[in-house]
Amino acid sequence: MKTKYIILVCSILVVIAFFVGQATVSTIPEIEYVKGEEIAGSVPTGQLVPVREVMPEFSFLPYRLLIINGKETQVTDTAVIIADYEKRREYSLTAFDDKEKGKLELYPTVQYNSLQSIDWKFTPVSKVITRIKKPVFQPFLSAGWSTLNYVSVGAGMFYHDFGVEYQYLKGYNGMSDGHMVGVKWKF
Repeated sequence: MKTKYIILVCSILVVIAFFVGQATVSTIPEIEYVKGEEIAGSVPTGQLVPVREVMPEFSFLPYRLLIINGKETQVTDTAVIIADYEKRREYSLTAFDDKEKGKLELYPTVQYNSLQSIDWKFTPVSKVITRIKKPVFQPFLSAGWSTLNYVSVGAGMFYHDFGVEYQYLKGYNGMSDGHMVGVKWKF
Protein backbone atom coordinates (compact mmCIF):
# COMPACT_ATOMS: atom_id res chain seq x y z
CA MET A 1 0.00 0.00 0.00
CA LYS A 2 2.81 2.35 0.90
CA THR A 3 4.56 1.67 -2.44
CA LYS A 4 1.42 2.50 -4.43
CA TYR A 5 1.06 5.73 -2.47
CA ILE A 6 4.67 6.76 -3.21
CA ILE A 7 4.33 5.91 -6.92
CA LEU A 8 1.10 7.94 -7.09
CA VAL A 9 2.75 10.94 -5.42
CA CYS A 10 5.78 10.69 -7.74
CA SER A 11 3.52 10.50 -10.80
CA ILE A 12 1.59 13.57 -9.73
CA LEU A 13 4.86 15.46 -9.09
CA VAL A 14 6.15 14.49 -12.54
CA VAL A 15 2.95 15.73 -14.23
CA ILE A 16 3.09 19.03 -12.30
CA ALA A 17 6.80 19.41 -13.08
CA PHE A 18 6.12 18.77 -16.77
CA PHE A 19 3.55 21.56 -17.00
CA VAL A 20 5.64 23.99 -14.93
CA GLY A 21 8.66 23.23 -17.10
CA GLN A 22 6.78 23.88 -20.32
CA ALA A 23 5.30 27.14 -19.05
CA THR A 24 8.59 28.70 -17.94
CA VAL A 25 10.90 29.48 -20.86
CA SER A 26 13.88 31.83 -21.17
CA THR A 27 14.94 33.33 -24.49
CA ILE A 28 18.63 33.42 -25.41
CA PRO A 29 19.54 35.61 -28.41
CA GLU A 30 22.24 34.29 -30.75
CA ILE A 31 23.81 36.82 -33.15
CA GLU A 32 25.37 35.68 -36.41
CA TYR A 33 26.79 37.70 -39.30
CA VAL A 34 26.02 36.16 -42.70
CA LYS A 35 27.84 37.21 -45.88
CA GLY A 36 25.55 38.18 -48.74
CA GLU A 37 25.98 37.81 -52.46
CA GLU A 38 28.88 39.77 -53.92
CA ILE A 39 27.95 42.84 -55.99
CA ALA A 40 30.40 44.26 -58.56
CA GLY A 41 30.37 47.23 -60.90
CA SER A 42 32.34 50.02 -62.52
CA VAL A 43 32.20 53.81 -62.50
CA PRO A 44 32.41 55.01 -66.14
CA THR A 45 34.83 57.70 -67.30
CA GLY A 46 32.07 60.29 -67.78
CA GLN A 47 31.34 60.34 -64.07
CA LEU A 48 34.98 60.90 -63.07
CA VAL A 49 35.29 64.68 -62.99
CA PRO A 50 38.42 66.27 -61.50
CA VAL A 51 37.68 68.37 -58.43
CA ARG A 52 41.01 70.21 -58.44
CA GLU A 53 44.16 70.27 -60.57
CA VAL A 54 47.42 71.67 -59.18
CA MET A 55 50.66 72.38 -61.04
CA PRO A 56 53.81 71.73 -59.03
CA GLU A 57 56.22 74.58 -58.33
CA PHE A 58 59.20 72.62 -59.62
CA SER A 59 59.22 70.15 -62.49
CA PHE A 60 61.19 66.98 -62.06
CA LEU A 61 61.40 65.70 -65.60
CA PRO A 62 63.42 62.65 -66.51
CA TYR A 63 66.63 63.55 -68.27
CA ARG A 64 69.65 61.98 -69.88
CA LEU A 65 73.15 63.21 -70.02
CA LEU A 66 74.51 63.88 -73.51
CA ILE A 67 77.94 64.96 -74.44
CA ILE A 68 77.72 67.81 -76.94
CA ASN A 69 80.98 69.42 -78.13
CA GLY A 70 82.79 67.70 -75.28
CA LYS A 71 80.44 69.07 -72.61
CA GLU A 72 77.93 67.08 -70.54
CA THR A 73 74.43 68.43 -71.11
CA GLN A 74 71.12 67.46 -69.47
CA VAL A 75 68.43 66.77 -72.06
CA THR A 76 64.81 65.98 -71.20
CA ASP A 77 64.06 62.35 -72.05
CA THR A 78 60.86 62.66 -74.08
CA ALA A 79 60.61 58.91 -74.72
CA VAL A 80 60.39 58.21 -70.96
CA ILE A 81 57.71 60.91 -70.53
CA ILE A 82 55.62 59.48 -73.38
CA ALA A 83 56.02 55.91 -72.09
CA ASP A 84 54.91 57.03 -68.61
CA TYR A 85 51.95 58.93 -70.13
CA GLU A 86 50.77 55.86 -72.03
CA LYS A 87 51.38 53.38 -69.21
CA ARG A 88 48.21 51.89 -67.68
CA ARG A 89 48.34 51.55 -63.88
CA GLU A 90 45.80 49.40 -62.05
CA TYR A 91 45.50 49.72 -58.28
CA SER A 92 43.72 47.70 -55.61
CA LEU A 93 42.29 49.23 -52.44
CA THR A 94 40.13 47.83 -49.64
CA ALA A 95 37.99 50.79 -48.56
CA PHE A 96 36.61 48.91 -45.55
CA ASP A 97 36.31 45.35 -44.27
CA ASP A 98 33.91 45.28 -41.33
CA LYS A 99 32.25 42.18 -39.88
CA GLU A 100 28.97 44.07 -39.41
CA LYS A 101 28.85 46.09 -42.68
CA GLY A 102 30.75 44.01 -45.21
CA LYS A 103 33.73 44.55 -47.47
CA LEU A 104 34.24 47.16 -50.21
CA GLU A 105 37.15 46.76 -52.62
CA LEU A 106 38.09 49.42 -55.20
CA TYR A 107 40.17 48.90 -58.35
CA PRO A 108 41.06 52.31 -59.90
CA THR A 109 42.83 52.51 -63.27
CA VAL A 110 45.08 55.45 -64.25
CA GLN A 111 46.30 56.11 -67.81
CA TYR A 112 47.13 59.20 -69.90
CA ASN A 113 47.70 61.18 -66.68
CA SER A 114 44.08 60.78 -65.53
CA LEU A 115 41.81 58.38 -63.72
CA GLN A 116 40.14 56.18 -66.34
CA SER A 117 37.78 54.00 -64.29
CA ILE A 118 37.04 52.64 -60.85
CA ASP A 119 35.85 49.05 -60.66
CA TRP A 120 34.41 47.93 -57.34
CA LYS A 121 33.26 44.82 -55.46
CA PHE A 122 31.00 44.91 -52.41
CA THR A 123 30.19 41.94 -50.20
CA PRO A 124 27.39 42.90 -47.79
CA VAL A 125 26.95 41.31 -44.37
CA SER A 126 23.56 40.79 -42.74
CA LYS A 127 23.07 40.59 -39.00
CA VAL A 128 20.85 37.61 -38.14
CA ILE A 129 19.49 37.35 -34.61
CA THR A 130 18.17 33.93 -33.64
CA ARG A 131 16.27 33.65 -30.42
CA ILE A 132 16.58 30.26 -28.76
CA LYS A 133 13.88 29.35 -26.30
CA LYS A 134 15.23 27.24 -23.50
CA PRO A 135 13.09 26.01 -20.63
CA VAL A 136 14.13 27.35 -17.25
CA PHE A 137 12.62 24.38 -15.43
CA GLN A 138 13.23 20.98 -17.06
CA PRO A 139 11.68 17.91 -15.46
CA PHE A 140 13.24 14.47 -15.87
CA LEU A 141 12.56 10.85 -14.95
CA SER A 142 15.10 8.28 -13.89
CA ALA A 143 15.26 4.55 -13.30
CA GLY A 144 18.11 2.38 -12.14
CA TRP A 145 19.34 -0.94 -10.85
CA SER A 146 22.02 -1.61 -8.30
CA THR A 147 24.26 -4.66 -7.74
CA LEU A 148 23.06 -4.50 -4.13
CA ASN A 149 19.66 -5.81 -5.36
CA TYR A 150 17.89 -2.47 -5.46
CA VAL A 151 15.68 -1.13 -8.23
CA SER A 152 14.93 2.59 -8.26
CA VAL A 153 12.39 4.88 -9.87
CA GLY A 154 12.79 8.63 -9.61
CA ALA A 155 11.96 12.07 -10.88
CA GLY A 156 13.49 15.49 -10.60
CA MET A 157 13.69 19.01 -11.89
CA PHE A 158 16.50 21.06 -13.42
CA TYR A 159 16.57 24.81 -12.89
CA HIS A 160 18.87 26.03 -15.67
CA ASP A 161 21.85 23.68 -15.09
CA PHE A 162 21.21 22.71 -11.47
CA GLY A 163 18.91 19.79 -10.67
CA VAL A 164 17.32 18.06 -7.70
CA GLU A 165 16.24 14.41 -7.85
CA TYR A 166 14.18 12.07 -5.70
CA GLN A 167 14.38 8.26 -6.08
CA TYR A 168 12.38 5.51 -4.48
CA LEU A 169 14.50 2.38 -3.90
CA LYS A 170 12.86 -1.07 -3.85
CA GLY A 171 14.93 -3.84 -2.28
CA TYR A 172 14.79 -7.59 -3.12
CA ASN A 173 15.74 -10.71 -1.14
CA GLY A 174 14.82 -9.27 2.24
CA MET A 175 16.36 -5.86 1.63
CA SER A 176 14.42 -2.89 2.98
CA ASP A 177 12.93 -0.17 0.78
CA GLY A 178 14.44 3.31 0.84
CA HIS A 179 14.51 6.84 -0.49
CA MET A 180 17.27 8.84 -2.08
CA VAL A 181 17.59 12.56 -2.71
CA GLY A 182 20.34 13.85 -4.97
CA VAL A 183 21.58 16.91 -6.76
CA LYS A 184 22.76 17.14 -10.39
CA TRP A 185 24.76 19.67 -12.39
CA LYS A 186 24.74 19.90 -16.21
CA PHE A 187 27.96 21.10 -17.86
